[in-house]
Amino acid sequence: MFVTIVLLLVLSALVLADDIKPYKPNAKVCGNPGQSCGGLMDRVLSSPTDLFFYVDDDAYNTTYYSAPFYAVILASRKAVISESDDETCGGYFTSSQVAAAQKRFPKRKVFASRRCFGHPVGYTNVNPQYNFLAVYAGYTKAQAKKVMAKAKEHKAWKTANLRQMQVEFFHGCMAKMPENELRFCLAD
Repeated sequence: MFVTIVLLLVLSALVLADDIKPYKPNAKVCGNPGQSCGGLMDRVLSSPTDLFFYVDDDAYNTTYYSAPFYAVILASRKAVISESDDETCGGYFTSSQVAAAQKRFPKRKVFASRRCFGHPVGYTNVNPQYNFLAVYAGYTKAQAKKVMAKAKEHKAWKTANLRQMQVEFFHGCMAKMPENELRFCLAD
């Protein structure tokens, strides 16, 4: 009986550990749209629709994860995903849609996913078949519930939902190879 309980506890820990990816302690999300994040993401990205976090090193062909945080998913739509190039992808929320939502949350970053081959920023704990529009809601569930209540005041976001997630940022190069394999490119 004792062995069975221990085995169940170990398996539960492994399942939970798979949901939250490892991150460095300084990998806090830059949740205020009026402040620069600094670090690697600020140097190599310029997308106003991505949520950044501070990355202090510059290892190539590396995926970095932010600290876990809460976001309020304001809206979602089916992604049109291409594994060859960004031109044939679709289902995105535009930068003007992000900017319009940002006006309702001036102190919290509004961001949108962009599911497509080669886009270096993604998010954990979301359905990969959909793109979403979301607002950063904080590190605690209490903070997040307040943001969600404010979001639901808007008629277009009555179905907003709360999600704990992480930003994932791939710093490197990906290339489509024969037999549909993805391979990392080498830095020049």
